[in-house]
Amino acid sequence: MELDFSRREMFRGAGVVAGGALFGPGADAGEADASTGVTEGTNISASASPDGRWVAFDLVTSIWTVPVTGGVARRLTDDLTDATRPCWSPDARTLVFQACRDGNYHLWTVASDGSGLRQLTSSPFDHREPRFAPDGCSIAFSSDRGDRGGYDIFTLDLATGGVITAVTAPEGASLYGPSFTPMGLAYVRIAGATAELVVGDQVVSSGEDVFGFAASWLPDGELLCTADGRTKRRAPEPCGTAARQSCGVASTSSSPTGGSSP
Repeated sequence: MELDFSRREMFRGAGVVAGGALFGPGADAGEADASTGVTEGTNISASASPDGRWVAFDLVTSIWTVPVTGGVARRLTDDLTDATRPCWSPDARTLVFQACRDGNYHLWTVASDGSGLRQLTSSPFDHREPRFAPDGCSIAFSSDRGDRGGYDIFTLDLATGGVITAVTAPEGASLYGPSFTPMGLAYVRIAGATAELVVGDQVVSSGEDVFGFAASWLPDGELLCTADGRTKRRAPEPCGTAARQSCGVASTSSSPTGGSSP
């Protein structure tokens, strides 16, 4: 917790970005009064809107959006939210992200115009790496809320707030980077020094150092992932019933705070 707090305070004290920084072609720091122009950063997570008009990204503890063609970026969250990993809803009206305001990561949503900031989860557990389902009705995420010492994949129903266990990691392993595909949930399974990309119940990587980031489904039916320091494509085989069931059919129901319910 101290590390997160110190990082947040460092960025706030530095005043690196305030108001509307400029990004993209023709960005000029002098055009933003009382602001610092920013043209690049490190460890940035970016997400393109489904309508192809906007890019959301995290920078200096905040979520921003900028036109896909470049221009003035709009800041959607404040200094204290410590927000990262934005993901668009299918209708491009809402963003979900993880935020570390109280020492744990929790899921939040905000409208694309910066209104309606809403916290979705709360508990002494982490809730992170959110991804909207294709129908926009639920969110998949990674969490240690099972209190078993590792991370599993869960889904949150936005209408009811109910949480279900989608995939439980094997003993000694943790699951990260969930994403929805037509063949089931994709995620990265890490056990010791071994990291594998899994779709449903099928391992689609072999002897590679798969990074713990969510894979993307391509129109041609392949997965785009990162491994061994490169961007790679994978073509999963058609999966069976077990894989489809792992995509979020309830196995355990619980509340957003982490408590189980019947």
